[in-house]
Amino acid sequence: MDLHRIITKIIVPAYVELTNNLIVYKPWLGFKKRISTESLQTIQIETTDKGPLFEDFFMVLITNKSVIRIAQEIKGFDHLLSELQKLPGFDNEAVIKASTCVDNAVFNVWKKESLNKPIEADPK
Repeated sequence: MDLHRIITKIIVPAYVELTNNLIVYKPWLGFKKRISTESLQTIQIETTDKGPLFEDFFMVLITNKSVIRIAQEIKGFDHLLSELQKLPGFDNEAVIKASTCVDNAVFNVWKKESLNKPIEADPK
């Protein structure tokens, strides 16, 4: 493979997309990262005190095997957020708080419910 093909595969505009329960993230530099929505364990919003000159709002997708940190400026971010907001138990209030935060902070906006929940006894 020639240098031009290598460069165009590695250095292309960043984007994130969600199709058929698969999140595909292509950072500015590097290779595509793929995770299924079923493998998500936690979703966080991370803010920094670096704005407005630098990106200061990130979505952090956490699975058992990987962590993907996606900047708000990335093409497709808004669509991804709106789709993930449909997950049961998604905390939109935390997203609102994060969007007004100007400090270094982490906001937990969603966590997968445990499949091993204890069974509650019927009250009598």
